Amino acid sequence: MSEVTTRTVASTHLWTVALAMALTCATPVAEAALARVVINSFTATDTDPFDNSFLFAPTDAQFQAWSVGAATNNAASSDTHSGTQPSWLPVTATAQTSTAMANVASSSQTDPFTGLVTPNFSLTASATPGMHGLSQSAFGNMSTRGNFCFDANFLGTCNGAGSVTFDLFYDLIVDPAATPGSLATAGLNVSGTGIPNGLFFDIASTGAGDTSSLGQHFSWTVNLGAGGIASVALNGSAAAELVPEPNVLALVALGVIGFAATRRSRGAARSAA
Repeated sequence: MSEVTTRTVASTHLWTVALAMALTCATPVAEAALARVVINSFTATDTDPFDNSFLFAPTDAQFQAWSVGAATNNAASSDTHSGTQPSWLPVTATAQTSTAMANVASSSQTDPFTGLVTPNFSLTASATPGMHGLSQSAFGNMSTRGNFCFDANFLGTCNGAGSVTFDLFYDLIVDPAATPGSLATAGLNVSGTGIPNGLFFDIASTGAGDTSSLGQHFSWTVNLGAGGIASVALNGSAAAELVPEPNVLALVALGVIGFAATRRSRGAARSAA
């Protein structure tokens, strides 16, 4: 075998191995960066159920706003949706590309004992590796708010007084992909009447080395005078991002170099012939 032929075979082998390694590393294999926010339960309870006031949530003060997005390579290919709704009726929205997805879903729950309606929601964002080393990202945001007050005459007006306790149970779930550079962040903040410092905030992020926070509980109590109103806003966000692994790009580059070397060697072999 001639020296030129030997170089050609070696170069072809180099390119084949490098390309195979690059494709193996770049192929999606259950490496999703995942972020989730789940409100498991949100209740409001009259601390003195034997008083002369009835706790309720006026429907004319209920509101929701949401947005979802998924993008490939910094929005070169993207899908986004957003909207608002003046009620706590169920909302679902999804944004999706071939390797990224975000979903928001809201609902309202009715306490079987008091009949009181309260809102809740869940958010999901995930991203998986794409071919050709493209970055992937997804996000989901949800905000829902409303008022709670006491009615002294059961006519649907805020003219009563009383004390109400709010209980919020939730999960923040984050899971990084095996690919370096992935990021998953889940956050929840609650603002409203009677909350210490006016705001409660919790976040879990793989960028800060956080793990999932499961079975979390936040509670606060509001004392309302005659005609008083307790406002509440729940705001959640989930985001996932995955960027190409540097080693994958290096292997792809090596494969290109090997391919170029193969082309040159074959050209030299033809010239020698």
